[in-house]
Amino acid sequence: MIEIKEVNIEEVLKVHKNIPEFYDVIPEKEYFENRYKGREKLIIVAYYDGIPVGYIIGYDKFHDDESFYC
Repeated sequence: MIEIKEVNIEEVLKVHKNIPEFYDVIPEKEYFENRYKGREKLIIVAYYDGIPVGYIIGYDKFHDDESFYC
């Protein structure tokens, strides 16, 4: 079963550490927070049978053009 949940950044960091393609780059919490600081944001994690398998972070990067950067 697949489940999608809105989460906090701490949950994303847990998922990030388990993605083989990202083993060389394990950012600190502040890395993500600085990117979306003061902006509208959406942070979600996908779970498969209760196991976190991926995430996406999106935010309003340019404020005035109605785009959403992921």
